[in-house]
Amino acid sequence: MSENTSQLSPSSTVEAGPVSGEHPSSRQRRPARIFFPCVAISLVVSLMSAGGAVCLYDRYFAQKVVAVDLQGFLKRQKDDYLDGRISGEDLQRRMDELEAFVDQIPANRSVILSDVVVRNVRVLKP
Repeated sequence: MSENTSQLSPSSTVEAGPVSGEHPSSRQRRPARIFFPCVAISLVVSLMSAGGAVCLYDRYFAQKVVAVDLQGFLKRQKDDYLDGRISGEDLQRRMDELEAFVDQIPANRSVILSDVVVRNVRVLKP
């Protein structure tokens, strides 16, 4: 059985030639034609997903500092009440609006009084 099998020498091997109508160098260029568009698509998708993740994190999760002008609001209410421009019921309604305004500030915002702010902090006026 082993006598019938002939051993092929390296010089007797048959090499596959180009398929009919195919240029031999086109087989070498084909992977390069596929590689660069794949890299470009991967790069675009990666950049878009990273940018989207950073935007979502900044909008919904990152802690931000805001200031509330509570002193100014209370001073205006006091002046209006003492001058008779608003009644006691109006004053109570405005205080309830102030409480609702402070309660609606999102949880990812740290609130401080505007009296201690020097700069670079957004001041919210109720």
